[in-house]
Amino acid sequence: MYEKTVRRTIRFHELYKKIENIEGDVVECGVGTGRSFIILSTLVKQSDRRRKIFGFDTFTGFPDPKEVDQVSLRFIKKHRRKKFPPKEIVIQRMVNCGFDREWIDQNVTLLKGEFKDSLPNAPLKKLHFSTWTAISTKATWTVSISSTQK
Repeated sequence: MYEKTVRRTIRFHELYKKIENIEGDVVECGVGTGRSFIILSTLVKQSDRRRKIFGFDTFTGFPDPKEVDQVSLRFIKKHRRKKFPPKEIVIQRMVNCGFDREWIDQNVTLLKGEFKDSLPNAPLKKLHFSTWTAISTKATWTVSISSTQK
């Protein structure tokens, strides 16, 4: 477990270094239990840039898979049975990890709902998406969206 957490932390640190000189906030799509979100929040907090971090999630598990999800269907079916914590529990986990409530209140926004539904209502001015593939032992996820919001 610890080795996996260390590898994840190093991987996120390497990704974060690539955006250090880019204006904007950090978004995680799929907060789950909050482990990766807490790592990203730590990187945001330690950064010289004033960034906010947004987390998008249903906080109830995976929605029913669509035809486009066939590549990850086995992963989704396996993990949709897991109980995912409500967003208040993710915030409490952040507090347990040493984040103070004031920093959380000023810099963290967790948005409940499917990404496609909650994104239009998110308090974001501009979004720049590019193709990013995250490879884990469980699944390969590819996100490719081009959009400018508001």
